[in-house]
Amino acid sequence: MRQINRSPSVGIHALADVANSKQGVTSTHVAFQLAPRINAIGRLAHAKRAVELLLADDPIEAERLALEANGLNQKRQVIQEHIYISALAQIEEHAWTDQTLVVAGEAWHEGVIGIVTGELTQNLYKPTLCLSIKDGVAKGSGRSVPGVDLYALLQAVQAQTGIFTAFGGHAAAAGFSLPADRINDLRSAWATVAQDIEWEPPHIDVDAPLHVHELTPQFIADLKRLEPFGQANPEPIFFLRDVHIGDVQTMGAKQQHLRARVKEGTGRSYSLVAFGEGERVSQWLERTRRHVLVHVEENRYRDMVQIQMRLVEAK
Repeated sequence: MRQINRSPSVGIHALADVANSKQGVTSTHVAFQLAPRINAIGRLAHAKRAVELLLADDPIEAERLALEANGLNQKRQVIQEHIYISALAQIEEHAWTDQTLVVAGEAWHEGVIGIVTGELTQNLYKPTLCLSIKDGVAKGSGRSVPGVDLYALLQAVQAQTGIFTAFGGHAAAAGFSLPADRINDLRSAWATVAQDIEWEPPHIDVDAPLHVHELTPQFIADLKRLEPFGQANPEPIFFLRDVHIGDVQTMGAKQQHLRARVKEGTGRSYSLVAFGEGERVSQWLERTRRHVLVHVEENRYRDMVQIQMRLVEAK
């Protein structure tokens, strides 16, 4: 992080520019703004283009490649949303109630189904397989919940049916191929091998309670000392009890996100961003007091630096 902010490469500088992160890059910026754009190149085009971007030494070429990455990421988001909505419609239409899930669609983009599988697994909290069908072949991606070994389940399916022409992976994620006309066999075997498995319901580990008046520059400085955040060092989650939520408004290209102000008593208010909560704006407007779980971060925009909270969950 220090190197990126002190003396970024030409390619990283161009990517941060198109991602509106040039005021200062944190691990959160990398995870949610830079990495998805790099990742989109490999999913929708060729990974070689990402390497060219990262190694670029000509600012004009770097800007062109960064804009290409940005466009591919926007395209990825559209494709992802289409597949996700189609998968949910399929689940609703068939009223599947098994504790595992298999969804499939004609020509769903193979480079994007893995993301959709993860999204379905997270939101529905069940081991999920998502398949793309093309020319009689189904290529799939699997994701699991904590405590359930996905690869072991797929091995059990293969031992029972011999259905896969190829598969591999690990406990949390996997990929596989099979004849498209055997998807129903997969669905049946998948439900059977997992029927006796139990896993804990989803839970959130809270790091500490927090009061709004504690949101100071020193608090942010102390948080930065814990960075970079990631898989082995998760971003801290704070609990604010019975705070006032006001000035609720939607934001985003499709008004899919929310922004609000949070305060306690008559004290100062701070910004709260809630990604993906735009469709529930009426519920936020109706309830002006809530318990919230949040990440706390520094938001830089142009020459302004502000403390804001990013919603994890609200009740």
